[in-house]
Amino acid sequence: MSGTVVRLGMLPHRHKWINEAVAGASAAHWAGDPGVMEAITALADSEHLAVQVAAIKAFASGWPGDPVCRDAIIRLLHTGGISYVYITAIKALGEQWPQDIVAGSALCCLARISGSGMEMDSSVEMAIVDALETGWPDLPEVRSTLMTFADRGRTSAVGTAAMYVLAQRRPDDPDIRRMQMAFTKGFGW
Repeated sequence: MSGTVVRLGMLPHRHKWINEAVAGASAAHWAGDPGVMEAITALADSEHLAVQVAAIKAFASGWPGDPVCRDAIIRLLHTGGISYVYITAIKALGEQWPQDIVAGSALCCLARISGSGMEMDSSVEMAIVDALETGWPDLPEVRSTLMTFADRGRTSAVGTAAMYVLAQRRPDDPDIRRMQMAFTKGFGW
């Protein structure tokens, strides 16, 4: 353990590639160690996107379900990063923090931000739909989030995916059935 402390005292390093490598290796070899988790949390605040992604992956593999790691990942969702950082964070939350209400609400919040003028890549929005479908199918705000995506219509891949999820998960919901009828109008179904 003392060797770990000496190495961690060097972080964050001035070279981003060292920080990136250390995040992954530390999670693989010292998963669950609170000192290592603290060091990786500091790396998550890096200005380098590759280091942020390495920190997200380290949190997901080394401390799944941990609320401190979850919160660090959620912070990265609101830093205005690039699609790859968003998708990595969304997938990590969906896979390692399913049913966590804070994580599910954060993804719904990100979806609302996307719909309120902040243009987000459709691949990020699809990752949100996928994560919400598998990780939080019963969270009440997921229904409204998916309905907002589906309201974009059938010309949108995200809208189509959201409508599919809603129809599969809530087939008896009258609002969703009406929406589905309007959605499929003109297809001759």
